[in-house]
Amino acid sequence: MDPVDADDGGHGTHVAGTVAAARNGIGITGVAPDATIVNVRAGQDSGYFFLFPTLQALTYAGDARLDVVNMSFYVDPWLYNCASIDDYVSGDVTDEQIAEQAFIREMMLKATAYAHDHGVTLVAAAGNGATDLATDERADDTSPDYPPGVEMSQVVTSNCLDLPAEAPDVITVGAVGPSTTKSDYSNYGLGSIDVAAPGGWFRDYFGATAYRTPGNMILSTYPLHVAIEEGLADENGQPTDDFSMVSCDKKGNNCGFYTYLQGTSMASPHVAGLAALIIQRFGHGNARHGYSLDPDAVAWVIEHSASDHVCPDGYVEDYTQEGRPASWNAACAGSTADNSLYGEGIVSATRALNLRWW
Repeated sequence: MDPVDADDGGHGTHVAGTVAAARNGIGITGVAPDATIVNVRAGQDSGYFFLFPTLQALTYAGDARLDVVNMSFYVDPWLYNCASIDDYVSGDVTDEQIAEQAFIREMMLKATAYAHDHGVTLVAAAGNGATDLATDERADDTSPDYPPGVEMSQVVTSNCLDLPAEAPDVITVGAVGPSTTKSDYSNYGLGSIDVAAPGGWFRDYFGATAYRTPGNMILSTYPLHVAIEEGLADENGQPTDDFSMVSCDKKGNNCGFYTYLQGTSMASPHVAGLAALIIQRFGHGNARHGYSLDPDAVAWVIEHSASDHVCPDGYVEDYTQEGRPASWNAACAGSTADNSLYGEGIVSATRALNLRWW
């Protein structure tokens, strides 16, 4: 078993850095730098998040009374988990596969409810499929994703759930670029996205010098040995392109490796970090024994302090100029206060921590 500080994938370290990287003058500072990171492993270095370890992680989080859990993943091998064959519009799914999906669905809904009822604020990435989750049908050509090579084309109804993001006790987070426009890849949907947060968008600022530059993405911590394996750094640990950097203290003794990534996986930890700040600010308790705040109260503060974002002209966010096919265009439904692209709005730590709500 790997030691608690080992990460052979990189994704977890990047997410954790966004949540709580130390304010130490090296590299980046996380959203909640005074928060304590608890390494609860649900995923494998390969990137798969299977049901049993995910259930264990959520149960542990509840039993340990953790304040916040970030979930930048979906439970493999199914992107959408249906309750019955009646939810399949097309696709050659077997009875055994439907039973597997139904079991994943049932157990994940129980596990997220358990953690929530034990005081855990649950935050999850909405997904990177550029999919309107509010439509009646959802296409999927990636599932099952394990074992590799068995995926099939299928269309399912919206009764089939992307978990944990679509569990009722979870704050579901979409991604925006630095211009505050919805990132082209981000899933969306009226009633499906609770809030939006910075997730990076490489193609943001079309027509400006910032277009397709690394700074449009999210810079965070990354394991050096993984960076070397992936070609982000040479054998001496030096970055090989503009998407990564090394930062050291003034004496050059302590250094860290950092890289730019994008995705709703990068947006979700911004909200998890904000949840930690809200609990620290408004929670009951003290610094020695910790703070607590009901997850529903945390979600209320996050959503009611988010900055409203108006729908684009014509109520469609068009990504064709950025080189995406028209199928990526996103229709904006709802109002400025709550719409399909941004949910309740783009999260704001300043507004949240100064909200008069008690």
